[in-house]
Amino acid sequence: MFAELVINIEAPLQGTFHYDVPFDLKSILQIGHLVEVEFGRRLAQGIIVAFSEE
Repeated sequence: MFAELVINIEAPLQGTFHYDVPFDLKSILQIGHLVEVEFGRRLAQGIIVAFSEE
């Protein structure tokens, strides 16, 4: 399963980014959750806006 995120950084980004959801978090995460992910060489906050299987 993949989570589609809007990343919260100070940059002119448009669109969403897809992250593979770890197995142990699949039953916990929901749309609207604030998460921390690796974005480039740093950690960034993102908001889950959708899930997909591909």
